[in-house]
Amino acid sequence: MPHGLTSRLIWLGGLGGALCLAGCLGTTFRIKHDELHRLASALPQQRGQRVRVLQRFGVEGRPRPAPAVGVYPSTVVVVDAGSPPARGAGAAVQSVASKAEAAEESAKALTVLAVLGAVGLAAAEGPRYDGWVELHQDHPVHLLQRNGAWFWVPLSKLDPATIANVQEAVVVQGEGPWRPLGRAPLDRKGFTYGVELGGAGLASMDGKAYPGFSTRIQFGGFPSQHIGLIVNLGYGWGDNGQRQTLVNQRVNLELHGYAPALGRAHLGGYLQAGLLRRVEDQALGRSRSGQDPIFGGGVLAQLELTTRLALTGRVGLASISGTRGQTRASEYSLGVSIY
Repeated sequence: MPHGLTSRLIWLGGLGGALCLAGCLGTTFRIKHDELHRLASALPQQRGQRVRVLQRFGVEGRPRPAPAVGVYPSTVVVVDAGSPPARGAGAAVQSVASKAEAAEESAKALTVLAVLGAVGLAAAEGPRYDGWVELHQDHPVHLLQRNGAWFWVPLSKLDPATIANVQEAVVVQGEGPWRPLGRAPLDRKGFTYGVELGGAGLASMDGKAYPGFSTRIQFGGFPSQHIGLIVNLGYGWGDNGQRQTLVNQRVNLELHGYAPALGRAHLGGYLQAGLLRRVEDQALGRSRSGQDPIFGGGVLAQLELTTRLALTGRVGLASISGTRGQTRASEYSLGVSIY
């Protein structure tokens, strides 16, 4: 497929996905299991004062509506038994030179796709409400049993026996008084995806590093709020000392660590280890490639935007072990991290 057509398809597909994700937040909010157990053990008249909820996506579906608070007696339990839906010399030179150019084109296409994916996820996860709300003490709480049946009870009637076999608990905005009390601070625990754009020294076969554009596509997880393990796919392109196309492709494993927050600011650092592959055009139609280990580290800084979205910047230094010794390459970037 021609590169121009490939790029257009990536743009259209990514844009369509971004628009879809941006509009799919629903009006149902999940109560996590630990919060549900806390509520069931609290005094009934105090349960609605501060309830931790997480907004669900519209595609997750919703239970059948319950009567609004004040319409039903507080002791009623309603059961819904329904289940959710389930050429010559010149041509030879062009052909050889195109190896690095093709690698550059692929890197640009992947960058476009990664950026559009980040835009879509940020548009969905950024405004997603994850925090506390104040509810009426008898606000309906919808409970999904393990057999697929939904039922609901007033918040004041929750007890350990009622929630013993519950798979999911949700509340629906509009089924009673609803007052947001504020979002939770940045929460990194769980899966993460991020894209960073910036610059880096591009390692060449001559043992030097030349400035170029770089992108980092990252995914991984944080088992705790402060420590994460990330897979980093890095792409950089520019010109070498012969003014020929130079492309660096990285696959790194990164360890991220963050100190306790300073307001909305978060400072930390990273260590990385992996492999770097060079694809490099040279004069007289020659092309060379190679693969070497890479190690490095640096400083991370985050600005908290919402509970699940942050701006992330980095400044660091990498060392590449090549046939001509160590090549040191600086790196810097700015991007978004979605949790």
